[in-house]
Amino acid sequence: MAQPRHVQLGRRHFVPVEYDPSPLLTGDVDGFLAYVTNESVIVESQGYEVTNLLYAENGLKFVTESFIATEDSIANSGTTPTPPARAALTGCR
Repeated sequence: MAQPRHVQLGRRHFVPVEYDPSPLLTGDVDGFLAYVTNESVIVESQGYEVTNLLYAENGLKFVTESFIATEDSIANSGTTPTPPARAALTGCR
């Protein structure tokens, strides 16, 4: 995301914050990599305005979810995707 927007990464300082948005709220960091369905909601619920820069909307189209199944389930379920897999595939289009 940074390269197409001409952001000079060498001039950035990355701070490990785990999943705690507190450094953003205290002003210790200017941006925060978060799940749009979690930390963004928490910060917004505390009265802050939130702007989400979604990967897919900024030229980085990839999926971050994983599906785990047993060999038996894969062998016996045919080619029909499960409802969660179908929803993930539909959301990616």
